[in-house]
Amino acid sequence: MQAGENQRNVLIAEMGHRCTCIALVQLTPTGHTTLAQRFDPNLGCLSFDMAMFDHLVAKCKAQYREDVLPKTKKGIRLLAACERIRKLLSTIPEARYHVCTNSVVLRSCFTCILCDIVGGEPCGRAGCPIHGHSR
Repeated sequence: MQAGENQRNVLIAEMGHRCTCIALVQLTPTGHTTLAQRFDPNLGCLSFDMAMFDHLVAKCKAQYREDVLPKTKKGIRLLAACERIRKLLSTIPEARYHVCTNSVVLRSCFTCILCDIVGGEPCGRAGCPIHGHSR
C-alpha cells in the first residue's frame, strides 16, 4: 500500500482447470480481512473449452456434414485447438483454428458462446453468428 493509505479492497480471482475461486480482501496496514469469498466447483477453463468444442462440432456438422467425436483423433485435436483459442483470445481479438476447416474465432463470438455457461444474456448484437441475429 502507498504511504498515507488506510485500506485497499482487492478482488482475487483464480480460475483453475475445473473450478473457480474468488475472494474480496481488505488490506490494511495492520493486516488483511476477507470480506467475501465464492467457490464454483463446476466452472473452470475446461468448461470454456468444452463450450467452444460443442459450438465448433455443431459448426463442422452443419457446414461439412462431418461428426467430430470427443474421443477420436480429430476430436482431441479440436479440444486442444479450443484451449489454444481460449488462451489466444485473452490477448488478441481473433484466433484461427485448422481442424474441420481454416476458420477464425472472434473474441466477441467466444463471449457469446460463454454466455450460457456464466448465466449472461445473449449479446443482442446485429450480425451475431452465435445467436442468429441478422444484420
